[in-house]
Amino acid sequence: MSCQNIVGSDCGYRGDCVPFANNESACVCQKGWSQNLEWNFAADKEDMSTSVCHFNVKIIRSLYIALIILCCVQTVILMRNVRTIRQIKRRSGWIALAFCVLIMSAFRVVKPESGYSESYGFSLLFTMANLIAIYQ
Repeated sequence: MSCQNIVGSDCGYRGDCVPFANNESACVCQKGWSQNLEWNFAADKEDMSTSVCHFNVKIIRSLYIALIILCCVQTVILMRNVRTIRQIKRRSGWIALAFCVLIMSAFRVVKPESGYSESYGFSLLFTMANLIAIYQ
């Protein structure tokens, strides 16, 4: 399979299309960049080697670390003035949301290549967090 023909470079701005046998080619990404099917609707799993180099592992990991920190700060602020069980029950939805986001983010920091629709665990936690957020 050949590299995709898109605007800009065939492999995006962070990759090079490298030819090999039988007039085939594949995308080779620059250091720190890779191919990922998360939110990439232009490629199937079989066509991954021809996909655009758009995934920066350091940026994704940094964003999820920031989300973990914000989630912890939000939980501390939320629980700071709790005095009774009734107050905890009123905040239970937000606590559940914070827990889902915390676990989802930690999962993504440990395995940055496991994104939405690629990992059942991450997809489940992402969906649960969204459902809880809608409920709130």
